[in-house]
This record gives sequence, structure tokens and C-alpha cells, in this order.
Amino acid sequence: SRGFCASLPSFIDTHCHLDMVLPRLARQARRDARKAGRAETTSPLSFADWRSSLEGAHRSFEGCVTIACSTNSFGPTTDLLANEGVYGSFGIHPLNAHEWSEEVEEKLRAAASLPKVVAWGECGLDYYDKKTGQEIR
Repeated sequence: SRGFCASLPSFIDTHCHLDMVLPRLARQARRDARKAGRAETTSPLSFADWRSSLEGAHRSFEGCVTIACSTNSFGPTTDLLANEGVYGSFGIHPLNAHEWSEEVEEKLRAAASLPKVVAWGECGLDYYDKKTGQEIR
């Protein structure tokens, strides 16, 4: 029984990184299988498999906006848009600003024209470089 959760409306996660989360969950599932003495699966965790595994209030999940924040995430994020309920946002996080080029700008413009891309993302101003501890100037 969902109890209190039964009255909660459906929800949409407006900022997630499925390209990072799904592989992490697949690694955890393999570790759990090893610990339990079960056969491990080597296949990646699909969005559909993850979504069907939701329980309780999480079953009210309707969709999400997954964020591409580096050039390495453009492809996986684009692929995830094939899933029902998955929308995208593309950008270059300030900590990945070193990746910026005219070619990257062209890729971002192309991504923005995809039907399920709903926003620019991860392109705000960070005034603190978390890797070096120095201000970005």
C-alpha cells in the first residue's frame, strides 16, 4: 500500500543526468548480484528497466529532463531521448568550458533542434572552479 503516497500527483524530474545515473545503477546491481551469489548481468540498465523497477511514490514518475553537460554526454543524452517521457537539455558546464569550440557550438545548435530538447542546460556561471579552488576569471 502506498498510504499517504497514493494521493501524491505524478511528477517530472526537471534536472537529472541519466547518462551518468543508469550506468551507476547497473554497476550497483552487478555488485549486489555478486554479494548475493547470483549470476551477474553484463548488459547496461535501460531506462525502461529502471522505470519499471520504481516502487511506492516513485511509481508516480512521469518523465524527466536529462542534462548533457559535456561533449562526452551529447551522444548518450541524444540516445536517451528515444524513451517515452525523456526530454533533453544540452549545454557545457562551466567546469567543462575548456571543451568549447565552434564545432561544439554547432553540435549544441543541432541538438537544440531535436523535437524533445526543451532547454539549454548546465551553462550558468560558476564563479568558483571546484577542481582547482581558484576563481574563474
